[in-house]
Order: sequence, then structure tokens, then C-alpha cells
Amino acid sequence: MKFATLSAVALSVLQLTSAAPLEARRFGQEQEVGLGGKISAVSSGCPSNGDGSLGFSGSEIKFLLAAADPCGKLTLADQVVTTAKTCPTGPKEKIIAIAMELVAAEKNFNPFVTLLDSVCLTPGLPASVELQGILQKVDPRTTAPNNNDAALQSRAAALNAKAESVLAAAQASGKGPGSGGKSLAQLLADNGFSDIQGFSGTGAGAAATTAAAAVTTTTTTTAAAAAAATTAAAATGSGTNCNAQTVQVVVNGNEQRFGLDGAQVALNPKVVLDRVCIAISRTNNQACTDTCNKAETAALALGVVGNSQGKGDLVAMQKLADDFNSALAGTTVTGTVIDLKAGGSGTGNTATTTTSAAAASAAETSAAVTASSLGSCSASAAQLVVKLGADPARPTEVRFIPGGFQKDPIFGGQGSALNGGIVANFICDRLNDQCKAPASTVTACRAAQLIVNGNKGGSNLSDTQVAALEKIASDFNAAIGIGSSDVADVATTTTAAADATTTTAAAEATTTSSVDIAALITLLQQAVSLLTA
Repeated sequence: MKFATLSAVALSVLQLTSAAPLEARRFGQEQEVGLGGKISAVSSGCPSNGDGSLGFSGSEIKFLLAAADPCGKLTLADQVVTTAKTCPTGPKEKIIAIAMELVAAEKNFNPFVTLLDSVCLTPGLPASVELQGILQKVDPRTTAPNNNDAALQSRAAALNAKAESVLAAAQASGKGPGSGGKSLAQLLADNGFSDIQGFSGTGAGAAATTAAAAVTTTTTTTAAAAAAATTAAAATGSGTNCNAQTVQVVVNGNEQRFGLDGAQVALNPKVVLDRVCIAISRTNNQACTDTCNKAETAALALGVVGNSQGKGDLVAMQKLADDFNSALAGTTVTGTVIDLKAGGSGTGNTATTTTSAAAASAAETSAAVTASSLGSCSASAAQLVVKLGADPARPTEVRFIPGGFQKDPIFGGQGSALNGGIVANFICDRLNDQCKAPASTVTACRAAQLIVNGNKGGSNLSDTQVAALEKIASDFNAAIGIGSSDVADVATTTTAAADATTTTAAAEATTTSSVDIAALITLLQQAVSLLTA
């Protein structure tokens, strides 16, 4: 049977190889930018979060395919430049030079549908001054079916030679020659090549463009309308809640970074937004996936990054986060800045008290919220708990946990944390997306989170410090309508259960240990008998 199968495969191969030779295609050559690999090779010293490609590995491919918006690769190149500026001198200039290569890269198009290149028609892109004036290379028209026009081949060859020259000069000087406010398509036309989809300007080849307009569906008007629609949708939301993680601006002293769940993640927002969109894509909700991708593109086009010297634009960072979150929530989301305040070590040994203004705001917001306003969730599971030994795995530490820690289907997935803001944020997220609590409860929870942010547990805390943290947790619970009479002492119950589990586990371990040793001896004896047989 195996021989027959192999024979059949071999015969098929012979039939294929004896057929008429296939025309070599250029498909794939346009994608040879290698953005991630090139950046990884020069990004030493950049804030990378463990990713040498700075989040750009493979990111250019989708923008170079035939159906992609030709302006997309220019926006991506702007993002590369923005990220490069978070790097020290040396890597920064090298990464900007790589972004220049992306601008100059040829974009694919389907030669069986149109004879015209796909080039961005929007003035002002790329936005980075370092990239303006760099020319995009075009299809050389050397392979079928678009290799039968000598004049077109000549124009393409001349443009590509000029594009190579401009790129080399820009990389040498660190800056393109400038665009004068013109679109990339117009710059190509000014250099003798206007065989471009949807182009209606002037330049050599314009007549050919007009004649071939019937075979392309891209026009300046529709491109502009699509861009406007994308921007509007990204800013206002789709009306559908995609249950996404909330992107935050997390401040810890001078470190101003984008983050998730109350923890700092990266200076570059792309790292955080990618995580959110990847998580959404795994839900197989195409509408939300598309919304997330559009919102990310709009957010990154702002060119906003964090700062590690306390010099970041917090207003711009918050706007980026708020707009992105609003797009995915289907409604306006505000207030995404978290200040971790003093400490910042992650181990914690003090309880930092919050301002009376934050407490007053939370109390005012939560005035109409009661325990019955938690949607489908119970008060005992949704409460914020802080206790010594609240996490059985860390019995010597005072840590924050949700009431449903390790047992509730909704609140059980969050680990314990020294930073109370992490758990408080998790509780607010779950009230919103899983419990389907009323908007008033979620708003009150977000306000109450300000009471908790920056307050940390730790080891060897005094009774006074522990009492202060317990008061903060109690205030948070009260703000979302949970009173002391609504819940059991979860931490005490958890600790007692943990003690019982530990005792049982120790007894089982003793019994298992003797059984394992006996089994091991038996296996060794069997092995020796096999070797000597």
C-alpha cells in the first residue's frame, strides 16, 4: 500500500514537471522588507519589554498585500519612527532608516485586475518629517501579464532608480527631502510615473491612468470617505461592547507607561493594543476584531508614546487610551489614568492613604448603588478583600484578592496582588463585562478604584498599616454597594481552608513518598535484569 501511494505521488510529480513551464511570478518580492528582523538586529538599549522587534515582527505584510490600503504602510512607518524615538542615539537612527525602507517598499497589486500600481493618495502621509519625500518603488513590469508595454517599463525603471537614490540620500542624512504637502502618489507623478490606481493628478502617464480607470475600484473620493469613516468609528465606538481589557495609562513616579490591569506594560502603546486585539481575535467575533484593528490604527496614528523621565504628555496618553477603550466598549469611556504613587517596588511595606477628594468622589458617585446593583454576581464574590494570608500560597504577606478568589467562575481567575489597584480594576472589569451590572455600579466602581490605586500590602506590616488597608477595601466595597453584613469573612475562611488543605496534602505527600520510592526500586531492578539478560 505504501509503495502504491508513493508511486502515485511520483507519477503526479512527473506529470506536473512535464507540463508547460509556469511563468515565474514576482508575488512575494514586495514583502521582503523584513521589518521585525532588521529592528531586532539594532534595537539594543530600546525599551523592548523582551521583544527585540519592538512589536513590529511581521507587521508590514498585511499592508503590502494587493487588497490593503496603500496608506497603511505609511502609517506603520510613522509608528516605527515614533517607537524609534524612545531608543537611545544609535539604535534610534538605525530604526528610522528601516522605516524609510518600508516607505520605499513596493506594494503588491493584482496584475490580472489592473495595470496600475497601488500608491497612497492622501496628502500628509507619512506624517514623520524624517520620512517625507521618500518615493515608493513600483512594479518593474518585467513579467506577464503586464510586461508588454515598453514605455511603461521605461517609466517604472526610471522611477525605481530615482526611488533608490532618494532612499540612500535620506538614510545618509537621517531625513527625507520633504513632500511639500503632496501625496506620495503626486510625488511619483512629479517624477514621471503616474500609472497609479485612482490618481487624477498631472504627470507623465496620466493619460494611461485615465484610460485604465475602468479596471480599478479605488478612487480618491472613496479612499478619503473610508478613512473618515474609520476615524469616526474608532473615536466614537461601534455601539457594541466587545468586552475588551481596559487599556490604561499607569504612572509610577517618573515612569509613564501604557498598561493593563493596573500594571505598567510598555512605553509604546502598540505593545498593549496588540495584546488586546489578539485576545479579541481569539473570540472569533469578526466585527469586534475589525473594530479593534481600526481603533488601534487610529490610536497609533497619533504618535503618542510614554516617557520614563516624567516628561510624557499624560493628557494625550489618556485620550489615546480613552478613545481606544470607547471604540471597543461601544460607548464613551474616560478616566484611564492610574497613579501607583509612592513605593513602586512591588513588594510594599507601607499603606499609602488616598486623597479625601478621591474618597469623596467615590462616595458621591456610589450614593445610589446597593448590593442588589451587582448584576448577576454576588456580593461575597465581588468584594475586595485584604488580609494576612489571604492567598494561601503566600501566608506571610498581606495581599489583595477578590472575594471569589480561586473558586468563583467569574472572580476566581484573578491572582492575589500586593497592589490593590490591580484587583480593584479586575473587579470593575468583571462587573461590567461578565456580571452585566448597571452603568451606575460600574461608574461607582471606577471612582472607588481611585481610593485603592497605589495602596500596597506586603510583609511585616504593623497592625495600624493592616487596619488602614482594610479600611480602604471596606470603602471600595461600600462604594459599589457591598456592606459588611452582605458578605462572609472570605479571607478567614480561605485561610482556614488552606490550613486544612495543607495538612491533608502533607499527609498525602508522606504516603506518596514511600510508594514512589518502592516503585522506583522495582523499575531499577527490571532495568538491570534486561541489561544482563
